[in-house]
Amino acid sequence: MSADELTKRQVWVRSGGRCVICHKYLLEDYLEDGSAIRQIGEVAHVAGESVKGPPGSSAVLSENRNDATNLILLCPNDHRGADKRRLEDPLFSEEYLQALKYSWESFIKTVTGIAPDHTTTVLRLAGTVKGAPGGASVTDAATA
Repeated sequence: MSADELTKRQVWVRSGGRCVICHKYLLEDYLEDGSAIRQIGEVAHVAGESVKGPPGSSAVLSENRNDATNLILLCPNDHRGADKRRLEDPLFSEEYLQALKYSWESFIKTVTGIAPDHTTTVLRLAGTVKGAPGGASVTDAATA
């Protein structure tokens, strides 16, 4: 039994519609002829859905393997790569994928929480540098 649609949607939202590994935008892509295809992302399991999947042995209980906490949004290339590397590379572990997931989801939560009405004020400081007038002109400060 795979994850339900609501859980998959939570994974998509928490990842900002981007692959957790390569950060590719997964809500749309374009074929060579310019036509759009939608939702190319794949919701993958960190700890395998079954004991036969990569990796089958995990501390995650089988009844929790379809929870959003055990699911990660990947592009098709990274999904295939992650499954293959999990079998061959001991450093590409469940802990590594969980760390990527939580780091990326935390970043997405932070940047999407920044209110658009926050403004920045540029302060123009002037003074002398080694005895010569220093500082930026009003135009240079406004451009920066």
